[in-house]
Amino acid sequence: MNYSQNYFGKPLNDLTWNDIEGYFAEAKEETDSIEYKSFVEHGSMDSKYEGIYKAACAFLNSNGGIIIWGTPVGRRIGDKKEKSFQGALSPINIVLEKDRVISKASGNIIPMPEGINVKIIENDTDCICVFEIQKSPFSPHQTNHIYYMRLDGQSVPAPHYYVEAMFRQIKFPDIEGYVKINNITIQGHLLSYNLHLEVLILNWSPLQNETNLSFRLTTTKGVFQGYDNPASTYEYWLNGAQVIGDDLIDVLHHGAPLKTSLIIVIPAAEIMGEMRMILHFGGKNSPLKSSEYKYQLSMAAEAGHSVNPIEVERTENIFMHELPQAMSMSKEEKLRNILGR
Repeated sequence: MNYSQNYFGKPLNDLTWNDIEGYFAEAKEETDSIEYKSFVEHGSMDSKYEGIYKAACAFLNSNGGIIIWGTPVGRRIGDKKEKSFQGALSPINIVLEKDRVISKASGNIIPMPEGINVKIIENDTDCICVFEIQKSPFSPHQTNHIYYMRLDGQSVPAPHYYVEAMFRQIKFPDIEGYVKINNITIQGHLLSYNLHLEVLILNWSPLQNETNLSFRLTTTKGVFQGYDNPASTYEYWLNGAQVIGDDLIDVLHHGAPLKTSLIIVIPAAEIMGEMRMILHFGGKNSPLKSSEYKYQLSMAAEAGHSVNPIEVERTENIFMHELPQAMSMSKEEKLRNILGR
């Protein structure tokens, strides 16, 4: 999940010093998906890192989140239990090296985690460190022989039953799917255009293979080549605007992507304007995910009839239950949409 996008409106790597300062212009409180850490000069650097390990471990064992190191000092207001963070930052008084930060965090958490990304934002001799941490498929994780979890906006030692439940939880392969446009060619005497694309599906889990892989790709322009061929390998719906591939490979191994080449035939009269493609994919053990793309098709600047597909929007590898429309609908509303009543 893109937590940085949720909190700051931009990806982690695009964050600036002004973004962090502006964020704390208003009072903020910690939640189960974000933790603030001010930097104080007394104490050893190792002891400061221990707080990072603890918070990172908690996010890995929970639902992921953000750690900002170098925030304003938290203060309790009135009788409130939660601290409020607002105003001047307390940045780290040395510039940290990204590789060293990641190495220290990964090396002090067992088992070694994946899914920890770091952005170090420099300002002269100071810096702020922002960690974006994904929920781990290999939890539970521990640091200094203690398992942590997020609870009421805090990183706390996980009780025995929680740790036991994590050991028993169902693990599934980390599958990702992408659509890549290769080129657009002219078919016949400008009667139509052929959009050549690839569907790529990858398994990022080194110790879990996936089977019974399938995908469904839908386009808002044109039809998939072969939809009217009864002998086609694929199944087609929506009058050829949707292609379905089932049981595409016996086993999808880590590091060996599945590539499927497809062609969308678009009549010349319909080639201009907006085009969307939505990819749904999953396997026997992996939950269904979605990748969606929006393009603007326009004639190339140079002479001729060639067409440029300009990507204007992209959201990739989102669990179906995490899509905004899915999260905003109740169970009853979903049933009404499915059953039509």
